[in-house]
Amino acid sequence: MNRITLRHLTFVGQSVAAASVDFGPKLTIVYGASETGKSYIVEALDFMLGTSELRAIPEAQGYSRILLGLTISDNETVTLTRSLDGGDFELYYGDVRALPSRPPDETLSEKSGSKTPKSNLSKYILAQVSLQDALVRTNSANKKRPLSIRDLAHLIVVNETQMQARQSPVLPTGQYTRRTLEASVFRMLLQGEDDSQLIETADSTTKKVNRGKIELLAQVITDLERQLQTGDDESALRDRLQRVDNAIEEHVSSIEGAVRNRAEVVARLQALSRSSTELHERISDGNSLAGRFGLLLEQYESDLTRLALVQEAGSLLGFFDPGVCVFCGALPENQHLREHLEIESTALAESVSSEIDKTMSLRDDLRLTVEDLNAQIGFQISQTHRIDNEISTVNDELRRIDSLLDPERSALGDLMAMKSSIEKSLSVIEQIAVMNERIAAMRSEDEHDSQPVDRDPSDLMLEGFTGIVREMLNIWEVPESSTVHYDKKRFDLVVGGRLRSARGKGMRAVLHAAFTLSLARHCLDRGLPHPGFTVLDSPVVTYRGPESGDHLSSDDELMPQSVADRLFSYAATSFPGQCLIIENVDPPTTLNRDTRMVKFTRLRTEGRYGFFPPLPEDGG
Repeated sequence: MNRITLRHLTFVGQSVAAASVDFGPKLTIVYGASETGKSYIVEALDFMLGTSELRAIPEAQGYSRILLGLTISDNETVTLTRSLDGGDFELYYGDVRALPSRPPDETLSEKSGSKTPKSNLSKYILAQVSLQDALVRTNSANKKRPLSIRDLAHLIVVNETQMQARQSPVLPTGQYTRRTLEASVFRMLLQGEDDSQLIETADSTTKKVNRGKIELLAQVITDLERQLQTGDDESALRDRLQRVDNAIEEHVSSIEGAVRNRAEVVARLQALSRSSTELHERISDGNSLAGRFGLLLEQYESDLTRLALVQEAGSLLGFFDPGVCVFCGALPENQHLREHLEIESTALAESVSSEIDKTMSLRDDLRLTVEDLNAQIGFQISQTHRIDNEISTVNDELRRIDSLLDPERSALGDLMAMKSSIEKSLSVIEQIAVMNERIAAMRSEDEHDSQPVDRDPSDLMLEGFTGIVREMLNIWEVPESSTVHYDKKRFDLVVGGRLRSARGKGMRAVLHAAFTLSLARHCLDRGLPHPGFTVLDSPVVTYRGPESGDHLSSDDELMPQSVADRLFSYAATSFPGQCLIIENVDPPTTLNRDTRMVKFTRLRTEGRYGFFPPLPEDGG
């Protein structure tokens, strides 16, 4: 049976160095520090298998195309290329690891289905594993459609979220409208036969009406499920809501105390600001008055200067001495006393002297007033300095309070948004439950339906498959794995008497990994169609033991490091296909030489930083 082998995943662009990872023929382990692009490799592989979009990350700036090297039948090497923006694929014969400079050998449409062009990615990939003509059942009336590579993707490429999710590996979407299709794909791989032999049944009028209602309600459920922002069930959501409410109460209590303290500080700041404003106004008024007093002093000085000149001139000219008349020049003997009095000269001198004395008195009084005014202004300025210092101290206190309050407010905002999201999810879950009850009621009316809703795989094939799972879990020494069977109603593994969906995330992850690898091995050992490779992101959520101080929640149920080591060893030696494992933990050093190990250090000066070269540092 033909299979596909991954050779390399390479990002290229015009002005950037290629970012690439090579895959070994058996096992490749990409491990190391977080935030280095390990999981992005899984996303990119899924993108190259037909997803419509690839998450944009800063590290991928400058890269324009992705190259996926593959080995297909007869050891032929081809390279699929695609723009990071999505769209159609280009196929080149040979191993291409640089930005192509020639036209592609083939162009493959990203779309698949009966109405799409013959040359599309899905048909090309499926043709390599002899599944190009496979048909799968989509509803209980045996309606069929061609198999798509996207129908298989979740069974060969499992990201971290899917790995730990409560949904069955067979029914990853959890959507009612896709249940029959997803179950049919699993059955097809397990038994090696598609649904092309099924004959579509004709519905009665009642069945058609009920089917229309069910499909309408199923669409409503699908729309509601798209609104869900979490994979948690109702019980887990209510637990989270309670924890969020408790955290909100704590933050509100803390914020209220800080807000009261801040209000007191703000009131003090406002009082100081008012006092400062009043003092500045009084200083301004005082300076204005001092200015006017200065002008008056200048006037007094000018008057005194003028009077002194009059006094000096009068003395020099003899205005103030008896003798020749200072007014008409008559000699004393010719003076007529009835017209000019002798005392007039003396009176003028006295008048000038009196005016000088009065002006000097006013000037001296004004100087005392100005000195007192300047003293008041100086005191007021010293008061403003004191108040300004207090304002600065209070502002520092206000900034300190705000520095403590802002994170609390931000955290409270995040908690309120989280609460709103959880409440919305709970409301959606309640609506979905109501819709499912209505669907169940209508399905119960179809008592004459001769076709079961789902065709189960044969017991023989299930027994062989679960035997592989049990053997694998025992080799890995996973706890409680002595009994394994497949629940046909819930489409999930039951290990140690408990459904996989009822276990903690650590056990859910390792059981999902065992499911995926066992399904691949089941097909490869029996020569049944399967792509031949698997990609597992974080299959073993580990803990380091009690001495590490880890605090595990009820939903953890983590695995010891030894389980991860045995899983790596099994994939390197006993798994018949190709496997890519993404992990944070270091693999054992005893793996065989054929194992390719790629370590991302997130260090600029040691080893390989990550999938992409590090971004330039700030300022450099």
